[in-house]
Amino acid sequence: MTEKVLLEKRYEDKVAVITLNRPEKHNALDGDILDGYIAALEEVRDDDGIQVVLTRANGPSFCSGMDLHYLRDFRKEYRPLYDWAKWKTPARLSLAVSDYPKLTVAAVHGYCLGGGFSLMLAHDVVIAAEDAQMGMPEVLRGSFGQGVTAQVVKSGIPRKKAVLLQLLGRNIDGIEAEKMGLTTLSAPAAELDAESYQIAKELAGRNPAVLAHAKIAIHLDEHLPLNHAMFSDDMVAARMRMSIDPLGDVDGYLKSQKGGTNKDYVRTS
Repeated sequence: MTEKVLLEKRYEDKVAVITLNRPEKHNALDGDILDGYIAALEEVRDDDGIQVVLTRANGPSFCSGMDLHYLRDFRKEYRPLYDWAKWKTPARLSLAVSDYPKLTVAAVHGYCLGGGFSLMLAHDVVIAAEDAQMGMPEVLRGSFGQGVTAQVVKSGIPRKKAVLLQLLGRNIDGIEAEKMGLTTLSAPAAELDAESYQIAKELAGRNPAVLAHAKIAIHLDEHLPLNHAMFSDDMVAARMRMSIDPLGDVDGYLKSQKGGTNKDYVRTS
């Protein structure tokens, strides 16, 4: 682990909080953060006391992107022009989050650019401050946004919006990002931490078998035609029923929902 990445395990809420802690550099991603963040994920991967991982950041920004001095030195060391297969260090952070088995939540404030934008998009749930500034400035320095482009395209936003983000170099705020579908919700900056943690806590309160299979279903269905996705859901549901019976507490559930939706009802077994 590194001082640039902090890990707190809040077992009472089943939430692990990973904090990017390089505030003087707006949490620009260097080797220490890349290694430290992945190490933090691995530390709680098999921890049954943790159901949700929340990523946040200290300082004025969530993440200003890749540290360009680190990126330049990395590129010289690995000579990607001749050995492109090794050019994976910046992307491995986002892939580690995208492929993570537990649910992930990101609380985004300040600047969230380039590699930080990619990291944000890799999370299952994103809560952004209304005044957060997100974008892809790579085009301004002569790049198309390697790795980030893939995340933006796979986010599901319209192609013309993706092109606008990639090639114009302008930022969007948290409200616009929510409207585009790049984030889950936006919140006033002063309420961001509380709102993000509350959502992480609520998610972590759900039955762990249901959480795991819900994420599996989304990952599978995203890349399948509708008829295949429906069949995939049937297979995932059959697997889930080995751990929990979805109809095992019908009376308790119906009683809890009288008068309207009650999100505080929790299936514990």
